[in-house]
Amino acid sequence: MEISQKAGVYSTALTKIRSELAKTYEEASIYKLVIDFLSQFQFMSWIGAYFFNPVTEEFYLGYYQGKLTKTTVIKLNQLKFTDFEIINDINSEKKLSISPDCISECKLLLKKNNAILSLIAIGSENANVFDEIDRKYLLEIAETMADRIYYH
Repeated sequence: MEISQKAGVYSTALTKIRSELAKTYEEASIYKLVIDFLSQFQFMSWIGAYFFNPVTEEFYLGYYQGKLTKTTVIKLNQLKFTDFEIINDINSEKKLSISPDCISECKLLLKKNNAILSLIAIGSENANVFDEIDRKYLLEIAETMADRIYYH
């Protein structure tokens, strides 16, 4: 997919996501809505949300689209990034792989008031799929989600 075409698809999706998210504050609905929207992107073969437990400092798999993954719990210290990570080839970069049968992956932390809420992981069966366009729009989507989630 060309960069301008990808940006256009993301822009349209972001507008629709914002419109739909404006209708709810229910956390489960927010994650389901966004994951369902993103699963329509043909290059995304696995998308999942991991909910953070600050007491155990672990993420637990919640809602996802795609094949069942063996990675259902992730320790915070296993993540080697602060906000967003792109892995172009999981095999050559020797990074934590979350998405089953995927070669490239991006991960982002959903935060509110500097507190971690969740981890969103997106995988593709193709190498070198994710780029700065993905980073830009996925971070915007995460910010939109965080604005709708109640956190005390």
